[in-house]
Amino acid sequence: MINEILKTEIKELYNEGNKLLEDFSCDIVIQYQIWYSKAHRIVSAVIPERLYDFESQYDIKKGNLTIHGYFTSVDTFESILENKKDRAIKCFAIQLGILKSCLNMIDYRLKNIKSLVQADLFDNQLDSAKNLLKNGYIRASGAICGVVLETHFKSVLLNHNLKPNKKTMHLSDYNELLKNEDILYFVDKENYEKDLAEFIKNLKKFVNSEK
Repeated sequence: MINEILKTEIKELYNEGNKLLEDFSCDIVIQYQIWYSKAHRIVSAVIPERLYDFESQYDIKKGNLTIHGYFTSVDTFESILENKKDRAIKCFAIQLGILKSCLNMIDYRLKNIKSLVQADLFDNQLDSAKNLLKNGYIRASGAICGVVLETHFKSVLLNHNLKPNKKTMHLSDYNELLKNEDILYFVDKENYEKDLAEFIKNLKKFVNSEK
């Protein structure tokens, strides 16, 4: 899976960064630049809200107060150079911490993306069901509603690490299982039988609000 591949890449990059931190000096400038480029790409993709914090630890504009300030230093006094090195090490440690935090955010980000895509898909499917109903295709409309509801139930089970309790699950089985777990319960069965248009309306609200 994509998230597992990305997690592996982050772990390897984090370990690589730790080794550079242990041997931190002006001699690692090339290795650091390669590391920074890779880490920057990951941070910008996974936690873009922390990208400024990541970049500011290297920022050229801040001069001596950053990693760049140490790498480009022309000072010959050992005490001044050591002071810059200490600041740069702290900046690098912050960057490593930001990179490591990406590990905790990957599943959350991907789950959010998946939810948004699924919600959009459900909306489109239910709009189709509504149009079919308007044109008299009641059974086809009802079938689409059933597919949407079953897909949503399965997604909720997965999100809560639950497994089906029957070999063949019907909508009522999913509904009862999730009700018993105090997660959710869809109570609009009567409208499905009496007023499909109202059922579609309520189903749309249900799949977009219940997790």
